[in-house]
Amino acid sequence: NPYTYISKVQLDKRFDSLDKRIDNLTDEQVKVALLEIIATIGDSHTNAVIPAESLFPFSFSFFDDGVYVTLSGKEYSNCLGKKLTAIENMGIDQINRLMLKIIPHENLSHFKALLTEYLVRPDILKGLGITCSGETATFHFEGSANQPISFSVPAIRSQDLGNYYRTMIPFIPARPLLSAEVKGRPYWFRVIANNTAMYLNYNR
Repeated sequence: NPYTYISKVQLDKRFDSLDKRIDNLTDEQVKVALLEIIATIGDSHTNAVIPAESLFPFSFSFFDDGVYVTLSGKEYSNCLGKKLTAIENMGIDQINRLMLKIIPHENLSHFKALLTEYLVRPDILKGLGITCSGETATFHFEGSANQPISFSVPAIRSQDLGNYYRTMIPFIPARPLLSAEVKGRPYWFRVIANNTAMYLNYNR
């Protein structure tokens, strides 16, 4: 039921409003406006699937203390394992607040999953006003001893992504992830944290 959190009348008004101003919006702004309307439905399983024409050459993961680079183009390998602090002149906290408006979510896990996808989309970043260009963006990271690292990064066109991804470098942590400890078994568990927690791995 799409009208659990917003009435049909309210939803229709939002679509009508977008239709009236669509001629004055850029393509990126239209995409973001559509995502924002869909997000008001409040259902994480209801979303607008908009293919990406290009992507920035990073993969991010969301951890308790922030967003980190887990995969990057080889020319940006200095930022692997580093915390994302800003894109252009906008800090990550403000970016998160903007993303909350366009990502339908009933819990933070779904929001975090889509956030990491949208952070590498030039069209979404431009549509939200985070960047001015759909071609390049400056990413800022927290480096060693809290020294910032910044890269001006061009987006990779979709037709070139396949070849480019084969050259990307993953982040390899000093301590292996728990999920990588046991290979070839569909089910296993490990008691951790002084017997106060248990990690369960199930892959079937």
